[in-house]
Amino acid sequence: MKKAGLFLILLLVMSVTTHAGFYLEAENTNLAMGQETTIGIYGSPDESAELYLIVEWGYQSILKDPVVYSPVGSLGEVIPYTESGWTNSGYQIIVADTAVLPGGLIADFTFVTMDVGDIVVSLYNETLGHEAPENSLTLTESPEPTTVVLLGLGGLMSRKRRG
Repeated sequence: MKKAGLFLILLLVMSVTTHAGFYLEAENTNLAMGQETTIGIYGSPDESAELYLIVEWGYQSILKDPVVYSPVGSLGEVIPYTESGWTNSGYQIIVADTAVLPGGLIADFTFVTMDVGDIVVSLYNETLGHEAPENSLTLTESPEPTTVVLLGLGGLMSRKRRG
């Protein structure tokens, strides 16, 4: 019984470690309207992968200016992604197994917020055939400090008039 359980655990560990993982990181996740930040795709692929980096449905923001890091020129392609009826921003990224620098950085994109509230950017790995994103990043559009101060002063003024 113990050997069967140990074998099952070993099999699970091996299946998890054979998958090449990719993830997103942003320099800044709290942004003012129109502010830019850099989003990086990181990973250590052990085989080729077809990735999609997109701003999810319902959010109006822009991904632009891809910068690709490939020490041996084997990244493949970074292609702007479009779909019928879809107005958001996205890219298709073809990754070769040797296209990763030490530290795992594969590519950088400039992200510009054009929406209010939380904005979701997702990374899909088509190679795995998953419908759900492999990794998502939530960026929050927060009001500029001046706007917050003016709203606060307006609230104080309205309290004084009522009192």
